[in-house]
Amino acid sequence: DMILIKVDEYGCIEEGCQENDAGMENPEGEAKLFRIFPNPAKETVLITAVDIMEQIELYDLSGRILRTVTPKTIKTELKLGNLSSGVYLLKVRLKNGGTKTEKLIIQ
Repeated sequence: DMILIKVDEYGCIEEGCQENDAGMENPEGEAKLFRIFPNPAKETVLITAVDIMEQIELYDLSGRILRTVTPKTIKTELKLGNLSSGVYLLKVRLKNGGTKTEKLIIQ
């Protein structure tokens, strides 16, 4: 089975989610809901959000959910230890309703 996740030009799954962005900007000046550091990563990533993260889902590119985490904080560390090198999708849902998906590269 494959799940296709369609996003708009802001990376939003739901229309208008970019209106909930505040406080973080990428180099192009576009607001972000969360940051992933480091990216590319090897063993762990630190995820920092503008609001409390209700849920984090890690997908492979075929759409399979590999991990689901419910941190209930604005900062959390995600261990990547047993994942193969490649490109993944990290979907974060915030308490304020904002949802965004970002690309995560594992080396």
